[in-house]
Amino acid sequence: MLILASGSKFRKNLLEQAHIKVDATIAADIDETMLKGESQHIYVQRVATEKAQKVHSDNQDSFVIGCDTITCVGKRTLFKPKDAEDARRMLKLMSGRKVNLLTGYCVIAPDNKKSIRYVKTVVNFKRLSKQDIDEYIKTKEWVGVCGGLCIEGSGSKFVKGINGSYANIMGLCPYNVNNILIGLGYNK
Repeated sequence: MLILASGSKFRKNLLEQAHIKVDATIAADIDETMLKGESQHIYVQRVATEKAQKVHSDNQDSFVIGCDTITCVGKRTLFKPKDAEDARRMLKLMSGRKVNLLTGYCVIAPDNKKSIRYVKTVVNFKRLSKQDIDEYIKTKEWVGVCGGLCIEGSGSKFVKGINGSYANIMGLCPYNVNNILIGLGYNK
C-alpha cells in the first residue's frame, strides 16, 4: 500500500498523473513550528520526516510519503497566509524577486528504511503593482497556499521564469518521489 501523509489534493493528483497510485491520504497533525536557528532546507526535511513517521507508526506495512513545502525570500520563510493582509504582505515580498520554493520529502518503507531529501525550485516573479496584488487577493486563490500564490491559477501571470521542477511549486515533484520509491523497493 502507498500512503500520502498529506491532505493536499494537489499532491495526490500530481502523483496520480505520473501513474503513481496513492491508496490513501492521511493528513498528519504535527507541530510545524520552525526551530530557532533551523535552516530552511533542514526544516522542510524535518517536517516531512515527522509527518511520514506519524502516519507510518499506524501503517507499518505500507510505504508512506511525507512532504512539506515552504516559500523562501532570502532568509525569510513564508508559510500559508493567515488572512488577506498576510497574503498581501507575502506578495509584496515576492514582487520583482527570485524566490526559492523548497519541498522536503521523506519516504518510509515497510521495513522501516527511509529516504529523506529536498528539492529547490527558483521562481522569478515580475514586479507586482498594487492593482496586481488587489486583483489577486480578490480571487482567494491564496487561501491555504504556501507563500500565498497559486501558480496553477491566475498567479501564473506573475511568473517570469522557473528554474527547476514546476510540479515542486505545487508541493511535490513526482520525478523525485518516484526515484525514492524505486530506491526503497516499491513496486507499482
